[in-house]
Amino acid sequence: MSRKAMKSQVESSKLAAEAVSNLSTITAFSSQIRILRMLGETQKEPMRESIRQAWYAGFGLGFSQCLTGCVWALSYWYGAKLISEGQLDAKAFYHMYLILISTGRVIAEAGTMTNDLSKGFDAVKSVFTILDRYTSREPEESDGIKPDIITGHVAICDVHFAYPARPT
Repeated sequence: MSRKAMKSQVESSKLAAEAVSNLSTITAFSSQIRILRMLGETQKEPMRESIRQAWYAGFGLGFSQCLTGCVWALSYWYGAKLISEGQLDAKAFYHMYLILISTGRVIAEAGTMTNDLSKGFDAVKSVFTILDRYTSREPEESDGIKPDIITGHVAICDVHFAYPARPT
């Protein structure tokens, strides 16, 4: 969504939340129709933007489907031309055709994963940065104080638990 549509959506959400919280006042003054009209006015811009984006998405999807069909038709036409000229037999054409279509699909699917792959590489890089950083005391070092006997006593006193949302 565009910023303008998101801003309008936020305004209508605020209006709806306020209407719900003040429902008794709105009902007392019979303002339901006025509130619904105000909500409809705030929804006009997001609806207009959504319709515009739907047209773009529909055109893009239709174009991509048309392009796919045209590529297939061109492939079959060229394959038929090669078969009729005797440069290729039908079995070799279908092998070549299936390999090209399968490879194209794999490349397209890999292309959609590039964003996820870059995020994964960044995550791995940050993990190795943390692992490779120098600490003032390495865990493998054996220097330091080594007490003979360790004793400890932990006492928890005056602890009270309260669950305000639970009925008692």
